[in-house]
Amino acid sequence: IDETKRMGIEVLPPNINKSEIDFSVVDLGEKDGIVFGLAAIKGVGAKAVKPILEDRRENGEFSGLNDFVSRVSNNIHKRLLDAMINSGCLDVFEYNRKTLFNNVEHITSSSQKVSKGKKEVVDSLFSDFQDEIIGVNIVLNKEDDYEQKELLQMEKELIGFYISGHPLDKFRDDLNITSYTLSSRINEVLNDSEVVIIGKIEKLEERFSKKGNKFGIVTLLDLHGNIEFMVFEDMIKKINEFNLEDPIAFKVKVNNDGDFTRISTKKVMSLKEAKRMNVNSEYIKKRDPNAKDVNITLDINQDEIIIDKILELSKIHTGDSRLKIIFNDNGKDIVLKTSIFVKEAFKDEIDK
Repeated sequence: IDETKRMGIEVLPPNINKSEIDFSVVDLGEKDGIVFGLAAIKGVGAKAVKPILEDRRENGEFSGLNDFVSRVSNNIHKRLLDAMINSGCLDVFEYNRKTLFNNVEHITSSSQKVSKGKKEVVDSLFSDFQDEIIGVNIVLNKEDDYEQKELLQMEKELIGFYISGHPLDKFRDDLNITSYTLSSRINEVLNDSEVVIIGKIEKLEERFSKKGNKFGIVTLLDLHGNIEFMVFEDMIKKINEFNLEDPIAFKVKVNNDGDFTRISTKKVMSLKEAKRMNVNSEYIKKRDPNAKDVNITLDINQDEIIIDKILELSKIHTGDSRLKIIFNDNGKDIVLKTSIFVKEAFKDEIDK
């Protein structure tokens, strides 16, 4: 997500008035953007949102909460509302997420009353005017919204990504003046080089070796993705001394034999300590500036398994050519110029 933003491609969260079932390209004026599909929200699904999208296509965008509930009352239930609210799908309405979430029962109850009212008039003389006759007037007491970190966590849980922001956003100024290596470039580090990686610990899983020695597996989130590596018991203690909401730095040794990359952790430190370290950026391989880009075209709703396979193969076939992924949506192209570099023959490997 951060890479697409860096390339000037706007990635938008699910939006009840803009999203389709799957990912789609939207016109943002001077440029196009990608908006998340409603079916990509955990707990929603294509079947649940099809009637809502059909109503939107026929009657236009939803003007607010009351309009939404009145028009699609037959398709609203608590689980769907929970997911739509917490993913940011209903942010276009007049209430924030916390206000909506704390009133889900009231909204659901109101939608049920609308559905019952429509059913009662369906066989009456006024059946042709049921949508005009039956509606709601929900008025909610507005509350202060969740804190930014809570909003981001909800997005991550329901969409799988941080979209409207990133947990490291408030540390960008410090990160920009610190010499470190992003997770997307670990595979380019020269064999036996030492570099610094920095990020927020998403998970620390403690384990024991066959000999009974304690160690941990760290999942570190940085601005370009996640990276996993092992730490020893004394490092686990050191990690637990930090505020895990803040970025933590690790000095690591990278063993890269061209086929597989291994990371050995040497030191755990704060971002402040990392800023004072003198890390030689020439550890990174120099590339041939004349190497041609490798272009791969995919449907915007390409199966994630295929995309994961492409990324997996890119780690094996590292080279000098920048990988460009072109997402096609009904004839419109979004070009993602990645920070991944592969061999020129990489496309042949994909075709196999």
